[in-house]
Amino acid sequence: MISISKRELFIQSWELFKNNSRFFLNVGILLFVIQHMIPMIIGLFFAPYSLPYFVFHFAYLLITTSVSLWVIVQILRVLRSQATDSFKDIFLYFSRVSRAIGGSLIITLSLVVTGMLIFSIFGNQLNIDLETATLEIIGRAIISSTSLSIVVLGYGMGATYLWIKAYFFIYYIMDSDAGTIEAIKQSLGSTRGYEAELFIVWISTIFMNSMGILLYGVGLVFTLPYTLIVLSMFYHRYLSNINKS
Repeated sequence: MISISKRELFIQSWELFKNNSRFFLNVGILLFVIQHMIPMIIGLFFAPYSLPYFVFHFAYLLITTSVSLWVIVQILRVLRSQATDSFKDIFLYFSRVSRAIGGSLIITLSLVVTGMLIFSIFGNQLNIDLETATLEIIGRAIISSTSLSIVVLGYGMGATYLWIKAYFFIYYIMDSDAGTIEAIKQSLGSTRGYEAELFIVWISTIFMNSMGILLYGVGLVFTLPYTLIVLSMFYHRYLSNINKS
């Protein structure tokens, strides 16, 4: 395992945030409005699970993904002391949205299919009717079985491990213009040895954004850009092809 100074990572990310506070606060407002406020408000006008509901959420997925990709590129540019794009160009990288969404689907479906296979192998130990059982009943049955609890816990840890390792595929798409599969492979390979440190960093960012949500959601204006800076700095320092070359 490779050890890094997590304290230095968080401190220098904070210094970068402070030195570019105006830009990153604007990024935080943009992310908060685009990812949380607008879909929550507009979503009220659609009947749940209706055709317009699904069309809206699919279209908005394209929009939010495009904005997120733009933000990642801007943070990397700030890290590298390069000029950032104008906020008018937030859809500049829309052409790569399909690769980003495709990568997320591949990773998610892989984990879901693996979970279903595991469940089909050990599901006969539940001793319940799966056709009529609710999630609550299935959950209680799993908890009451030591072996199943171990299997579910092991799967959860394994899924988390793989998701964290694959997360940086988006950076390789944006930073190296890699294809979807190649980007996932690069993310899985480049994070080898950093798993333990990356897990701690990841949990820390989740905790920070949870605190941002508790502060009436407005705290996300600060925590969203800061946690993205932390993850981007981790990528830039330890995983980036630029630093490896």
